[in-house]
Amino acid sequence: MAKLISEGTIELDRGVSVYSCAAAVGKMESDGPLGNCFDYAAEGAELGLTTWEKAESTFQQYAFDIALRKGKLIKEDISFIFAGDLLNQCTGSAYGLRDTDISFIGLYGACSTMAESLAMASLFADMRLGEYFAAVTSSHFCSAERQFRFPINYGGVRPPTAQWTATGAGCCITSAAEKPPYVKSVTIGKITDMGIKDANNMGAAMAGAAYDTINRHLLATGTSPADYDVIYTGDLGQVGSELMCELFR
Repeated sequence: MAKLISEGTIELDRGVSVYSCAAAVGKMESDGPLGNCFDYAAEGAELGLTTWEKAESTFQQYAFDIALRKGKLIKEDISFIFAGDLLNQCTGSAYGLRDTDISFIGLYGACSTMAESLAMASLFADMRLGEYFAAVTSSHFCSAERQFRFPINYGGVRPPTAQWTATGAGCCITSAAEKPPYVKSVTIGKITDMGIKDANNMGAAMAGAAYDTINRHLLATGTSPADYDVIYTGDLGQVGSELMCELFR
């Protein structure tokens, strides 16, 4: 079973598979360089609904349903859902997944929520607490702006350096099945306050925690950046880019 190998780092020893995955996104995301990687791309951010929050919930539904289809599963196969978003009380997740009738664990990790939900779904799979587990996360540019800054219809001018919250949702289904790719270990991050005051520069605010988490994971697992094909993070801005260059140098 899983064991703690260092502070915050857990090694999984039973072979946890990312059995299926899916992503549903808005138009801006589909027009970007990763456009061909998404399973569903909307023509707009509203999905024909009356609020952006409803649209965000619907993106979660789409991602979850597509992941089930790709894995040739039905919702009754899922033992637990770990899900979160950027809204108060995980509103997007609660309304998006309430009709599944599956045991639900709501999470909030801001931009780390997808990694957080995948970590939890992998740990539950490793402990054989069921057969399949879903990790679901969403965000929506317009609902996030209303939550953290100013409503879009307020007409506030965004600085050119501001991060742009993604519109869309992702879902990974984990299992003990012998099917790559696998989750081998998990490192849980720490709260790292870099003293950033600019609400439009969230990348810099997150950069310290991202650097610390990746660095501790490499040390705990005895690996180096050269051992990995790709290391992904969110958009950490100029501050984060400089920190990561230092780490990978």
